[in-house]
Parts: sequence; C-alpha cells; structure tokens
Amino acid sequence: MEMKGKIVAVGGVILAILFLLSSSARADREYTFPYEKEVSAKGIEKIYIDNAAGEVRLKPALKKGMISIKAEKVVYEEDQQSAERWAEKVKIEVKKSGKTLRIQTDYARHGRRGRNLWERFLGNWSCSQRVEYRIFLPKDIDIEISTSSADVFGEKLRNNLRLDGSSSDLSLENHRGTVSVEVSSGDLELVNVEGDLNLEGSSSDVYIDHLSGDVLIDNTSGDIKIFKLEGDLVVDNSSGDLLLKESHGNLRMSTSSGDISVHKHRGAVNINSSSGDVEVELTSVEGKKHYLKTSSGDVRLYLPEDIDSWIEVETTSGEIHSRLPLELSSVSENRLRG
Repeated sequence: MEMKGKIVAVGGVILAILFLLSSSARADREYTFPYEKEVSAKGIEKIYIDNAAGEVRLKPALKKGMISIKAEKVVYEEDQQSAERWAEKVKIEVKKSGKTLRIQTDYARHGRRGRNLWERFLGNWSCSQRVEYRIFLPKDIDIEISTSSADVFGEKLRNNLRLDGSSSDLSLENHRGTVSVEVSSGDLELVNVEGDLNLEGSSSDVYIDHLSGDVLIDNTSGDIKIFKLEGDLVVDNSSGDLLLKESHGNLRMSTSSGDISVHKHRGAVNINSSSGDVEVELTSVEGKKHYLKTSSGDVRLYLPEDIDSWIEVETTSGEIHSRLPLELSSVSENRLRG
C-alpha cells in the first residue's frame, strides 16, 4: 500500500509538471501576410463575402469602376517559417459568377496526424488564423456577407447590405441603403443611416442614432436604444430594455421582460409588456389610436394639451399615472380609456 501511494504521488507530480509545461511551451507570435487584388465592377450587381473569422471593412471605391480588395492574413505561430507555411494554406479566392463577385476565404485546418504524442500533449497541433479585409466598392452594388465570428464595419456606403453571422458585430456610419441582419449573437450600431432595417437576433444589443426608414427588430434578448427615427418601428424583444427618443412614425413594441421608455414621439403607439414599466411621451397624436398594456409594471403617459385621439391604458398588476386632458369613457385602478 505504501509503495502504491508513492507511485500515485510521483505520478501526480509528473502530471502537474507536464501541465505547467504545456501551458507555457508555446509562446506564439502574430504574423501578418498581405493580399491585394483589383477587379472591374462592370456587370457586377452583387458582391458575396465569406469570411469565418476576423473582420470585414467596407468603404467607397478608390478607383472609378473598380473593386479593390485588400486583406491581411493573420497567423499566430512560434516562428516566421511556421507562420508562412500556414499562411499559404489560408486561401482567398476571388471569382466572378454571372453578375456576382464572390470572395471566398478557406482556412487551413490542422489535424493531429503527423504530430507525435508529446507535441499533441503540448498543444502543438493547432494554429490560430484570421483574415482582415478592406474592400472598396462602387455604389449600388448589393453586399452579402456570411460569417461565423467576423465583425463588419461600413462607412459612407451607398449599397444595400445583408449580414448572416453566428457571432458578429455590425457597425455602419453614414450609410445609404437597406440593412438586413441575421445573427445568433452580435451587436448592431447604426449612425446616420438612410434605409430600412430588418434585424433578427438571438442575443443582440442595438444602438441607432439618426435613421430614416422603417425598422423591424425581432430579438430574443438585448437592450435597444434608438435616437432620432423617421419611420415606422416594430420591435419584438423577449428580454431587454427599450429606449426610443425623438421619433416620427407608427410604433409597435412587444417585450416579455424589460422596461419601455418612449420620449418625444409623433405617431400611433401600440405597446405590450409582460413584465416592466412603460413610460410614453407623445408630442403629436392627432387622429391616432394608442394602446399601452403591461401585465406587471407601472404605466406613465404624457400627452400634449391639444390631444385629439383615442387612448387605452391597461396594467394587470401596477399603477397608472396620468395627467390627461381627456374625455374618459372608463377609468379604474388598472385601466383607462378615453
């Protein structure tokens, strides 16, 4: 028994030493390898970009009638020679198919084959890679991006854009064109945008500052902040707070859990919240119908003096606070109509 205990103890020490060695055996460095290509935009109506990891930055064309593709392959390896070997295996393919220009990124895949047991234990059978794109393109060419985790940035574009990603952030500034986003987990930031927005997200925070167009958001969880919106807004958010300031258009919001705050809104309002407080400030309401309902939470409604509308406010478990210049058809602790 004593000998067995010693063997176990020695084995434990050896494993601990091996663990420490494995955690510090590789000190990988970052190596970058440039890639450039120019393609004529003649006859191109759509550009399709497939990049699993890294980033994609989009800007207006550098040369008239040309699409410029500048990229960096980023590889983490022990030395320059190893990095060059793996960078060669990261393939960037640019190909025209009909009226579509396809930019395809194929990453090098490592296997354990060819590595001995010691190298495998030390983790020396994997390599981290990504590609960072800068793409310059003319206006009116539709953009479609498919990615797993690459972030997307756009500046001063005049293009319709569609993003399909698993975990990708999207940031657009001074953009003119429709925006369609479908992500599992990724945040959205739009500043100075002219065009409709359609977002389907599982866990996404949304920030919008100055948007002209209709907005449709179907999100499972995440906070939504919108400032200065000219257009209709439809939001279905399961969990998260909603903030809307200075908007003009019809508004429909539904949330399961989260507070809703609307300030300086012009247009019809239809709000339904399962759990959360609702606060709405309307600046112009003529000829509109407004519905506010929360199952568990307080409701606060602020209206102008010259109101000419139908208002219905309801809370199952909460209070209604109002200073309304209304002709009320019915009023109680949990419902107000007039």
